[in-house]
Amino acid sequence: MICKPRRAPSITEFFPNAILEPMMTLEPNDAHVWIFPTDISTDRCAELRKILSPDEVARTGRIRFIASRGELRIRLASYCGTRPERLSFGVGPHGKPFLREPATPIQFNLSHSGSLVALVVTSGIPCGIDIERVRSKISDQALAQRFFCSRENEWLRSLPEDQMRHGFFRLWSVKESILKADGRGISASLSAIDASGVMDGTSSLVSSFWVTELNVAEGYTSALAVENRAPKIRFFPENSPA
Repeated sequence: MICKPRRAPSITEFFPNAILEPMMTLEPNDAHVWIFPTDISTDRCAELRKILSPDEVARTGRIRFIASRGELRIRLASYCGTRPERLSFGVGPHGKPFLREPATPIQFNLSHSGSLVALVVTSGIPCGIDIERVRSKISDQALAQRFFCSRENEWLRSLPEDQMRHGFFRLWSVKESILKADGRGISASLSAIDASGVMDGTSSLVSSFWVTELNVAEGYTSALAVENRAPKIRFFPENSPA
């Protein structure tokens, strides 16, 4: 059953500055991708902090965490027709969060890096998303040998030298999105996945997952993985960098 949310005026009433449509509807093959910043004002931080659970508040006082969790609640609440503070989350056997309350088939996945957060929401299709800020102070060659399979390393070495650093993070995002869609995340080995076909354009499938790279912002890489089929992707907010 697809969750078709009703209008939720309480969300915009309590959070008039939120970049949010009052009502969001998911079709069976939709994948809604949200991109939002974590470098928010102290006033916005205080506003979002009010809708977090006591456990979330106790975990950290960092603005970026409060931004990502608060905005996650606001977005998901708009699909379920409820107030963001009423959402309850559970955690799967390998650490992947899911919506416990309200009961809904909606699936989601969240990733953050640098000053951006990426969120994907589907009507019940297993999904995973990853975003990475391209960083210079990282030993990408050593990590590539450790976490990438031989064909992936061959693809990486085939790139022009000035593209290898960016290529490393592109591949990392693709592999992470697959593991997160599968629900295993960091509990599984990155090297066990061969995403070379996605990188060289010969295939969009890795195991049972359809995978694509996302263009989200300058200086970032991102990827989306969805089980079984290519979804209809829509980006939010409408003026997001994607």
